[in-house]
Amino acid sequence: MSQSKKLNKLLSIRTKLIFFIFSPTVLSLILLLPLHSHFQNKHYTEEINKNLNIVAEQKKEEFNNCFSSVERAVHSISDYVIDTIDQDKLLKNPASLQKYCQQLESVLPNIAAVAKDSVALYFRFDPNAYGEKAGVFLTGTTKTGFISISPTDLSLYSPTDIEHVCWYYTPVWAGHPTWIEPYVNKNINMHILTYAMPVYKNGIFLGVAGIDINLATVKNISDTLPYEEYSAILLTSTNTMVYNTSSKNSSFSPHSREENNEQRNLKPLLNNRKTSSALEFIHKNSPHLGIKKILKNGMILIIATDISTITRRNISQNICLILVLIVIFLIALLNTYLSHTQIINPIADLTKSSYRLSRGELGIQILYKSNNEIGSLADSLRKMEVQLKEYIEFIREQTKNERAAKEIAINASKAKSDFLANMSHEIRTPINAVLGMDEMILRESRDENIRQYAANIKQAGNSLLAIINDVLDFSKIESGKMELIPETYDISSILIDLIIMSSERAKNKNLDIVLKINPEIPKLLVGDSIRIKQCILNLLTNAVKYTPEGKITFTVDFVPVETNKIRLSVSVEDTGIGIKKEDLPKLFSPFERIEENRNKTIEGSGLGLNIVQQILALMDSQLVVESEYGKGSKFSFEIEQTVSHDEKIGDIMENYKKAVSFMEKYTETLIAPAAHLLFVDDTEINLEVIKGLLKNTKIQIDTVMSGEAALEKVCGNVYDILFIDHRMPKMDGIETLAAMKKLPGNRCKDKPCIALTANAISGAREMYINAGFTDYITKPISPRSLEDIIRKYLPKSMIENVEAPQEASESKNEPEPQTSQEELPQIEGIDIATCMEYCGTPAIMTDMLLRFYKAIQPASDELESMLANGDLENFRIKVHALKSSAKLVGALELSALAAELEHESEANNLEVVNEKTPALLDLYRSYLEKLSNFVNNIKITDSEKTPISPEEFSEKLKSLEKVVDDFDSIQMDEWLKEMSKFAIPEESSDLFEKIKTSIENIDFDALKKLLME
Repeated sequence: MSQSKKLNKLLSIRTKLIFFIFSPTVLSLILLLPLHSHFQNKHYTEEINKNLNIVAEQKKEEFNNCFSSVERAVHSISDYVIDTIDQDKLLKNPASLQKYCQQLESVLPNIAAVAKDSVALYFRFDPNAYGEKAGVFLTGTTKTGFISISPTDLSLYSPTDIEHVCWYYTPVWAGHPTWIEPYVNKNINMHILTYAMPVYKNGIFLGVAGIDINLATVKNISDTLPYEEYSAILLTSTNTMVYNTSSKNSSFSPHSREENNEQRNLKPLLNNRKTSSALEFIHKNSPHLGIKKILKNGMILIIATDISTITRRNISQNICLILVLIVIFLIALLNTYLSHTQIINPIADLTKSSYRLSRGELGIQILYKSNNEIGSLADSLRKMEVQLKEYIEFIREQTKNERAAKEIAINASKAKSDFLANMSHEIRTPINAVLGMDEMILRESRDENIRQYAANIKQAGNSLLAIINDVLDFSKIESGKMELIPETYDISSILIDLIIMSSERAKNKNLDIVLKINPEIPKLLVGDSIRIKQCILNLLTNAVKYTPEGKITFTVDFVPVETNKIRLSVSVEDTGIGIKKEDLPKLFSPFERIEENRNKTIEGSGLGLNIVQQILALMDSQLVVESEYGKGSKFSFEIEQTVSHDEKIGDIMENYKKAVSFMEKYTETLIAPAAHLLFVDDTEINLEVIKGLLKNTKIQIDTVMSGEAALEKVCGNVYDILFIDHRMPKMDGIETLAAMKKLPGNRCKDKPCIALTANAISGAREMYINAGFTDYITKPISPRSLEDIIRKYLPKSMIENVEAPQEASESKNEPEPQTSQEELPQIEGIDIATCMEYCGTPAIMTDMLLRFYKAIQPASDELESMLANGDLENFRIKVHALKSSAKLVGALELSALAAELEHESEANNLEVVNEKTPALLDLYRSYLEKLSNFVNNIKITDSEKTPISPEEFSEKLKSLEKVVDDFDSIQMDEWLKEMSKFAIPEESSDLFEKIKTSIENIDFDALKKLLME
C-alpha cells in the first residue's frame, strides 16, 4: 500500500475521533438550555422576594403606628389614674367615687386622642373593692367624639365569658399589658381588638384600663396592597388568626382556637426564623411565596403572592427539557453505535488481549490488523508479548526467592517472640526462688554484713524481675494476647499508692514531688486499673531515674465528656536531662535506649515506654511527649473512663491524713461486760480484727470458723447476738442459720442474727431478712459500724454508761501516745488509710498485716490446688474470703481482682478463671516481698522481749497439756497471753506459731497433735 493511502486512512480515523469529541460538546451546549431556564426562574423569584419585602415593611410600619398609638394611650390612662386617684377617699365616700368617674369621662377622650382608630375607652375599678359596676366606658371615635354608656355589671358574667368580660379578666390573669385576641364586643356590637392593662399603685390593684379598636381598621390596612395578586394575613403572637384578606367576604369567627387548614399550611412559614427571605407555602389551595414580619406588639404579619404562574411556566419548560433530552438520547445512541463499531470494539479486543498477557497467557493471537493508530497499537502488543515472555519468567524466579526470604523472616520473628515469652517465664522461676531464699536470709540472719549482702541481692533481683515483667508484657502485646479488663476501681487509692511508691525513690535522690490533682475527679471509675497504674508508675519511675536534681510534677485532671463519662488526663513533668529532637522518634522503639553511653548506669530494658504506648493504644489513646534537651521532659496522656459514682476524691493527701487521724482518735463508746456474742467466719484474720475492735468493750466474745462449729456453740451457750458470715465452705451463712432454727438443742433461737457480708449490693438487706437474719453488716467492718449494730440489738440493761472520751482520756494515768501519720508504715500496694479505717488502731493494724502475711503462702497454694482439681465452688468461697481480707488490710488492687474472680467463678466461667487466676496468685504472692521489711521490723521488736530458754519453754508446754486435756479455752487464752511477753527460742518459733493459731481457732485436736510431737 502506498504512503498516500496509509495517510488517508489515518486521516479518516482522526476525523471520526474529532466528530466523536465534537458531538459531546454540542450536547453540552444543549444542556445549557435548562440551566438558563433555572437561573431565569431564580432571578424572577428574587424579584418577587424583593417586592414582598418592600410591601411587608410598609405594612409593618402602618400596623406598628396604629398599635403603638393605642398602647401609648392606654399607658397614659394608667399613668393619669395612678397620679390622680385617692384610694382612701374613694373607698370611704361613694359620692367621691362617682365624681372621680365623671372626671375620667371628661379626661379620657383627650388622653386617647393619639389613638385615632379607637372606638371605645374604659377604666374599670377592682369590683372587689369598688363595686361590680364601678368605672367608665366611653364609645365613639376621635372624630365624632365619645359618649358614656353604663358599665357592664361584672357579677352577671362568668370570668370565662369571652364576648362580655374578656377585656377585663384577660389582662388581670396575665398580670401585664396585653393585646386580647379578636372578639365580638356585645356591649357595642362590634368586631374589635382590645389592648388592656392592669393598673397598680403601691402594689395595690386599682382596676383595668383599655382601648378597643374596630377590626375594620386592620382590614383597611391589610386590603390596601399595591398588587392584586398580593394578600395579607395578620396573626396574634400565639398564631391565632386576626385577619386574612382571603376571608374578606366571609363572616368573622372570633376566638376560634381550632387549627384549620389555612393555619396548618402557614406552619412552615411561621417556623422560619428568617424574616427577610420568602418561603413557599399553600394558600387558598394554590402555591404562594410569603414573607413573615414580627410587629412590635408580637403579632405576625404575612405578605404573600400567588406563584402558580411560575409553576405553570416551570411545567412548560420541563416539557421542553424532556423533549430536548429525548433528542439528546437519540443522538447519544447513534454516537454510541458509531464509536462501538469504529473504535470501542477494536480497543476492547486489544484490551482483552493485553489483560490475558498480563495474566501470563503467552502465545495468544491478536487478530486485528490495520494501518491506523489502533493497528499500530496491535503491532506494539504483538512485539510486547515476546518481551513479556522473557520478563515474566524473570519475575517468577525473583518472586520465588523473595517469598522464601519473607517466610524465613516471619519464622524468625515468631521464634524470637516465643523465645522471649518462654525465657521470661523460665527465668522468673529461679529468680523467685532466689528472692524467696534471700528473704529467708533477711528474716533469720542477725549478721549485719550478711543482711547487707542479702539486701543487695534483693534490690538486684527486683530490678531483674522488673525487666523480665517488661519482656513478658512486650511479648504478650506482640502476640496479641494483651487485653483490657474493665472493673470498678477507686482512683484515689491508686493515686495514693503511686505517690507512696514514687516518694521513697524520689526521697533517696533528694527530689521533690509536686502534686496537682483535681479534687473534683470522681472517686469511683470503671476501667482497667491495673494497666492504668502500670502506665503512670512507668512514667513516674522514668522521671525519677532521669532527673538528677530538681522536682517532678504529677498532674491528674479531668473533663466531662458525657453524662456518665470523663476524659482523665495524666501528666508527669520533670526537670531532668531531657531528650534531643532527633532522638524522639526512637523513644518508643523496643529494646532501644536513648544516649546509651550517657545513661548506661541507669537500669532498664528499653521496653517501658513501648509497653505504655501500646497499652494506651488499646485504650484508644496515645502518649504525648514534650521535651527540651538539658531542661526536662513532660509525658502525658488522656483516657476515657466511665463514672461509677459521683463522689469526688477531694484532697488526696488531706483525706489520707483525716482518715488516719480519725482512727487514731477513735475511742470505744460501748461497755457491756455482761454481753456474750458469737462470731462465725471462715477467715481467721476477720475474727482477729473483730476481737481487736471490741477489745476494750469488755464484751465476752466466742469465735468459730465454720457453720458446723457454730451449731455446737449455740447448743452449749446462750449468746445475746450472733454474727454469721455469708460465704463459708461446706455450710454457708444462710444454711447455718436455717440449720440453727431447726436444731432441737439451740439455746439462741430468739436471739438477733446478723449477717456478715462483703457484698454491699442493692437489695442485700431484703435478701438476708427473707433468709431469717435480723440485719446485716458489710465487710471490712469499721469500729463504729460494729459498735452501732451491737448497741442497736443488745438489751439496754447490758450496756454500761461510758464517760465522754475527753474525760476518759483525762482519767487515764498513762495515756497512750498518738501515732502520727509519719509514724505509720508506708508499704507498697497497701492503702494505709483504708487499713487504719478498718483496724482502728496501729496495734490491730500491725497484727492484721502480720496475719495476712503469714496466710499468703498457704492460702495461695490452696487456691492453686482447688483450681487444679476443678473445685470451682470452694475456689469461689476462698477467693471471696481473700477479697474481704485484702480490703481489710488495704490491698485494694488485690481485693478488686479477687472480686472479679469471685464473679467469674460464680458464673461458672472456668476458662476465664483459669486465665486470670495466675495474675491473682502473682499479685497475692508479691505481698511476701512487699511486707517483708514490715514483718522483719516486728521481729526485731519481738527480740526485745524477755528471752526464755528451751527448757523453760518445754515446761510451759507441759502446763498447756493439762489445760488442753480439760478443754479450758479461757486458761488457754491466759497461757497465750503470758507467753506473748517472752521471746520464743528460734528453734521453737514455728511450733509456737502453730500452737498460737490452734488456740485462737479453739482447735483442741490440732493442739493435742502438736503437743504430742
